[in-house]
Amino acid sequence: MDNLIDTAITFFHSHLIISLIMGAAILALLFFRPSAALKLFVLTLVFGMIVYAISLFGGSLDRGVDEKDTMIHKTEEVLD
Repeated sequence: MDNLIDTAITFFHSHLIISLIMGAAILALLFFRPSAALKLFVLTLVFGMIVYAISLFGGSLDRGVDEKDTMIHKTEEVLD
C-alpha cells in the first residue's frame, strides 16, 4: 500500500498540471453532478478490488509454480 501511495505522490509531483486538471475535474463533477461522482467512485472502487484480487491470485499462482519447479528438480536429482 505504501508503494502505491509513493507512486501516486511521485506522479502528482512530476505531472503537476495534469494533477491540477484532474483535481479540478473531480471537484466540478462533485459540485455539478454528485450522483455521477458517486457512481464513478463506486466504479473505481470495484475496479480496484478486481485488480487487487487478480494480483493476489497471480502472486499465489507464481509461488505455486515456483514450488512445483523446486519439487521437480529435487525429484530429478534423487532419480539421477
